Amino acid sequence: MMSLLIHFGWPTMLIAWALGISLSFILSFMGVLPACTSFEVHAIEFHGQVPYGCWIMLTGLMAPIAGLMVFPYLPRLHGSDTCFLDFVCINQTDTDEMQQGIRCIGHFLAASAELRVLWSAPYLSRLWCVFELAAYRKMNPSGTIVIAPIFRELLACKSFLWVNLFTFTFWFSRRGPEGGGGVRLLAVFLCAFCVVFPSLAQVACKQKLDRDKLDSDLATFDVLKVECRSDFDRQCIHDAIIQWYGSLAAFAHMYRGPFTRKW
Repeated sequence: MMSLLIHFGWPTMLIAWALGISLSFILSFMGVLPACTSFEVHAIEFHGQVPYGCWIMLTGLMAPIAGLMVFPYLPRLHGSDTCFLDFVCINQTDTDEMQQGIRCIGHFLAASAELRVLWSAPYLSRLWCVFELAAYRKMNPSGTIVIAPIFRELLACKSFLWVNLFTFTFWFSRRGPEGGGGVRLLAVFLCAFCVVFPSLAQVACKQKLDRDKLDSDLATFDVLKVECRSDFDRQCIHDAIIQWYGSLAAFAHMYRGPFTRKW
């Protein structure tokens, strides 16, 4: 859910951030918002206390979060605001309702202009996920399939959190004699770098590994090796795939060939 929210709501998030920052700057400049603290400055011809506040920093954190939370309730200017999210729309606890939802999923696939796959590493190892792709391509050949790896939004979230954490730390370190002192500020920068860089590098490396795994899984795809907890479900899905594509081998070839290139 967070992946979808960030993917479609980032423009609203960015607008809310810009508006919040601008409003805080104007109100602080006009003296409407009071300064919270001050730091000591010793320049060439100036020595004294410089007051400064935390309002821009706070709105830089809260405004984009508020914009992201408000986004689902805003009217869409283009496209449809309706989606079928299988994990949410199909009951996962009641067996009868789950089977009813699975039987009706074909109608949603046929009527959908786009199938968005929130891809993670185990995706192509789940037979039901593979079945959805097979059904969508058969029932809606003109529809668009979009592979959206969720690690992109994970990287964006981590970057946002680390930047704001560094901003708060830097703000607190500025207090005190001579603006916190050069040694203290340097220590803050070094500590932030030692924490933030490995975290973001780890996400970036995982992104590369997951992308390589996706390419490898597509190149070596074999429907007979895909996992399914129920033998009955496995047989039903295999029968449906054979009816649609002629054979399991033909379906696997589509994954490794034309279907892969469309992704």
